[in-house]
Amino acid sequence: MRLSLAPRQDACQRVASNRKGRIAVEPVSQRNQAVAAAETVALVLDEGSPLPETAADVVDLARRLQERELRWLPGYENSGPVRIGNGAVDQLQLDVYGYVIKTLYLAHQCGVARCGDAAVLHQRLVEHLAERWQTPDEGIWEIRGERRHFVHSKVMAWAAIDRTIRLVESGALDADLFALIELRAAIHQEVCTLGFDPVRNTFTQSYGSHEIDAALLLIPRVGFLPPDDPRVLGTVEAVRQQLSTPEGLVRRYPTASGSTA
Repeated sequence: MRLSLAPRQDACQRVASNRKGRIAVEPVSQRNQAVAAAETVALVLDEGSPLPETAADVVDLARRLQERELRWLPGYENSGPVRIGNGAVDQLQLDVYGYVIKTLYLAHQCGVARCGDAAVLHQRLVEHLAERWQTPDEGIWEIRGERRHFVHSKVMAWAAIDRTIRLVESGALDADLFALIELRAAIHQEVCTLGFDPVRNTFTQSYGSHEIDAALLLIPRVGFLPPDDPRVLGTVEAVRQQLSTPEGLVRRYPTASGSTA
């Protein structure tokens, strides 16, 4: 059994905003909230969850999250099918590790004191990610259908290891630094080799695909490559040409019908 909780990006951005805006947050409270949120996400990451599932309310929530179609409802402006629950309950989303560990790293950067629970959780998440990062998943968009090697998921796996390395180098976390550096390099090399289209000079939505998605814009934001790298510039231009709208918005990805979502 597994749940899929979506607001991991929001939690990460909230900590980042607090740091940049220097919003005063009571340190112990902020640390405890970050650890509690990370533990909750870790409980429901995937079938190989590194934490035990013991809470009865988590089990009950899983039952209510099973997705069903309400065929008798037309949907907003006949946009059916109408579904309740969440089909992502059975999905694997490896990008979660990156968002959780980035949040723990940003909390440390904000001056939130590390605690034993946070350190143990962090280490177990990294150990689990080291075993699973090469597994295909449904990705940030919770794609329905066969799992794929989504570039964004691999980039966030890289970000998780990168932030862990920074904490180890600063003395805030105890881990095998050499092994982490090797793992970070391996992820980076694989993404740049299998997730990049040199003919079109753009990263792709998944390994070997022709499509792109808006999540590729996060590549420079998480530090995977610098903003002025030619591959990043090419990716930004590809997103602008294929996914931008006349109103200045960016769609998530192209659909099978040829439109964009």
